[in-house]
Amino acid sequence: MNSPEFTAQELDSATKMIIDAWGFFTPKTPAVFEEWAEENIVLAQGEAMPGPYNISRTEPVRGIMRAFTDPTVNYIYIMSATQMFKTTILLAILLYRIMEQPCNMLFAMPTKALLRPFVRGRLEALCKQSATFAHLISNLKHQESIGGRQTQDVKYFPGGHLRFTSADAIGGLTGTPSELTMLDEIDKFSDHNAIDEAMSRGKNFPFFKLVACSSPETRDKSKIADLYDTSNKSQYWHKCPQCGQESLPVWDHVKYDLMEGAVITDSVGILCPLCEYFMNDVARNVAISKGRWVASRPQIKDAYGFHINSLSSQMIPLSRIVNKYVVAKKKEAMGELSPLRRFMKDDMAIPWGDGSGDLDEFKVRTELRLESWDYHSLPNEILTLTAAVDVQSDRFEFEIAGWGLKGKRWGLKYMRLVAPPSETKSWDSLYDILAEYRVMTREDGVRLECSTTFVDSGGLYTNECYKFTFSRGDNCLDDPALAIGLFPIKGKGGDRHPIIHTAKWSDELMNRLIIIGVDQAKGYVIDIINYSIENGRGIWLWNSSVEAGYDEAYFISLCAERRTLVLVDGKRKTKYKLRRSKLPNEGFDIAVYNYAALCMRAGNSQQVENYLKSIADEFDNV
Repeated sequence: MNSPEFTAQELDSATKMIIDAWGFFTPKTPAVFEEWAEENIVLAQGEAMPGPYNISRTEPVRGIMRAFTDPTVNYIYIMSATQMFKTTILLAILLYRIMEQPCNMLFAMPTKALLRPFVRGRLEALCKQSATFAHLISNLKHQESIGGRQTQDVKYFPGGHLRFTSADAIGGLTGTPSELTMLDEIDKFSDHNAIDEAMSRGKNFPFFKLVACSSPETRDKSKIADLYDTSNKSQYWHKCPQCGQESLPVWDHVKYDLMEGAVITDSVGILCPLCEYFMNDVARNVAISKGRWVASRPQIKDAYGFHINSLSSQMIPLSRIVNKYVVAKKKEAMGELSPLRRFMKDDMAIPWGDGSGDLDEFKVRTELRLESWDYHSLPNEILTLTAAVDVQSDRFEFEIAGWGLKGKRWGLKYMRLVAPPSETKSWDSLYDILAEYRVMTREDGVRLECSTTFVDSGGLYTNECYKFTFSRGDNCLDDPALAIGLFPIKGKGGDRHPIIHTAKWSDELMNRLIIIGVDQAKGYVIDIINYSIENGRGIWLWNSSVEAGYDEAYFISLCAERRTLVLVDGKRKTKYKLRRSKLPNEGFDIAVYNYAALCMRAGNSQQVENYLKSIADEFDNV
C-alpha cells in the first residue's frame, strides 16, 4: 500500500492543529511574575509599604515567585516568621493567576473570622488600587451555601473562579476540583484532614499547584514543619557586602549591648560569620538584597520549601527583634516560657520543642540538681508549700513541694504509705503524716504552712476521699484556704481545658471538688524539666537526703509518660501515654497535682508569678 501524500499546505495545517492541541494541555506563557507584579500591583493604605509594589524591598519573594511559575514545581511550602511578606505573596499569586493563567482556585484559612477581613479587606482594597483588577470586585458573589454546612465567597472571572473557604468547610466542597489550592496559616487548622482534602482537589491536573504557608506551632503539632521536611528545604542566605561570602543568618550572629536592661539601639547588628563584618540595618538590607535561596536537598524537584525568619526582613528593624528577644529572656528567667515560645515561632519561624515529649530519667537524675535540706532550715527562696496525694489500691503516695520566684520548685519530701484506702484507719494515718509536715521553717526563721493539699479522688475510693477531705480538711466554700486545706481533685483530659478547670460543690458531703485540666499541667511539667536539662539551670530541685524519699523508683515514675500526637476524627490531639505498659506514673501525676495546687492558690496559671511576688513582698515587710 502506498503512503498517502499531503500537500505542504495540508502539512502546515496539521502541524498547527497539533500545536494548538498541545497548547490546550500546557500552560500559557505568562508574563514574568516579578515584572508583572511591579507593573500591576499597587498596595493599599494600611499595608506596610503602600504604593506601587517594589520587589527589591522584599527581595526573598523573588525566589518564591520563580518557583511558583516553574511548571515542574507542584508544591510550595512557606514556613515563615510573622509580619514578613506572606500575605503580599498570596495576594500577588491570586491576582497573577486570574489575569495570566485563569483556572479554578481554592483559598482556605483556619476560620471564617480570619477569612472575611482577608477577602473584604486586603484583597478588595488591593483591587480598588488598580484599574487592572477593579472589575473583579463586581464579580464577587457573597455567602454561597455549600451542602448547607458553611457559607462561601466566590469570585468568578473569565476562565475560572476563586472560592474562599474556612478549614472546617473544605470537606463540604466535594466535587469542586481546583488547579490552584492555597492554604494560609495551616498550623491553626483545627481539622488536619482538611489539608489532605484540599490537596486532593487538584490531583488530576497535570500542572496542579499547592501553596501552603504558616508560622510554626510546637514541633509535635506543626503541619507546616512536616510539609517543609518533605521539600527541598530552602533557606535564605545573605551575601556579606564586605567579603562577598554567603551565610545563613542565625540568632548567634546577632550582637547587641544592654544598659540597665535596655537595648542600646546603635549597638544592634549582625556579624558576618566569615569575616566578622558588623552589619547595621543598612548593611544588613544590602546583604539581604544580594542574597539567594539555598536548598539543602536540591534533588527534590517537585516540592519547594521556603524557611525564612525575621533576620531576613528588610522592613523590620533589627533592634525591634532584639527587644522582643530581651523581653522574652527576662520572662524566661522568671519561669514564664510563653514569650520565648512566641519569639521562636513568630520571629525565628522555628517550631518549639523537638516533638519527642519524653522526660529522660537518666538525665533528670544526673543533670538536674539534688540538694539536701533540713525541714527546719529550708532555703530562703521558698515562699509557699503545697502537697499532693495519689491514691492507689494498696497505698498512698504523696509529696510536699516548695515554690519560689522564676518558676523554681523544691521537692522536699516524697512518701509512700502502704495501707489499704478501703479502711478508715489508713486515712487517719495519712492525715497524721500530712499534719506532721504541714509547717516547715526557712533558714531565716520564717514559718511556711502547707495550706493546700490536693487528694486524687478519681480512682476506686472516691467516697472515702470525699469523707476524708470533708471531715479532716475543714474546707469552706467561701474560704478554701482554711485549716489544712484538703481538696478532692479529679483530672479532665484535653489540652483545651485550663489547669483549674472547674470547682464543683457536692451537696451530699458539703465538699468542694476541683476539676483539673491535667493535659496543660502535664505539658508544663515536661517543658519546664526538659528546659532545665537543656539549659543547665536548677529550676526544679529535689532533696537528695535518703530520708526525703526521692529514690530511683521515684524518678522512674516521674519520667513514666510521654507526650504524643494522635489523629482523632481528623484533628490532631496531644495525648500523654505511658512509655511502656504498666509503668508506675505516680511521681509524674503528683508533680502535676502539686503544680495545679499552686495554680489554684494563685487563681490561675497566668497569675502564679504575681501571687508568689505578693508573698515575697509580705515577707519583706515583716
